[in-house]
Amino acid sequence: MDTLKHDSQSTKIWEKIENKEIWFKVDSKLYRSIDSLPKEFIEFYEKFISDSNFQKEHINFPIIAVIAECDSTIVLTKKNWNNYTWDFRKDFNNPNDSNLIYLDKDRFYFENTRKEVGLLFQIGFEKINEKWFLTFYIVNTC
Repeated sequence: MDTLKHDSQSTKIWEKIENKEIWFKVDSKLYRSIDSLPKEFIEFYEKFISDSNFQKEHINFPIIAVIAECDSTIVLTKKNWNNYTWDFRKDFNNPNDSNLIYLDKDRFYFENTRKEVGLLFQIGFEKINEKWFLTFYIVNTC
């Protein structure tokens, strides 16, 4: 597993993360409810989290993907990727969380912030050649 300690290489990945996060939000519509998400995306997402082969086919490696620990950053690659199965919709209305979705016709971005803890989870998908692909995945465990 590619683990980075806090150094210049780690700083570069966090700059990429910040830039990608901004890119997902610019010119996208903010949603505070999952009720109005497009059916096409929901159908894709349900298959993405339930079918590991489909998931592998819809990750556009290399992607910006890390697990942020207190003293290190684990960069996720094709080699160390674990099947992602969490359905963000199940916890969307958790009173301890603030959840935001940014969406346009070719981008989907979700972020989960836990009250009194901070930003915990970010995920982004892009439509490439008319198909959705995971391109951004950040988990903060610290």
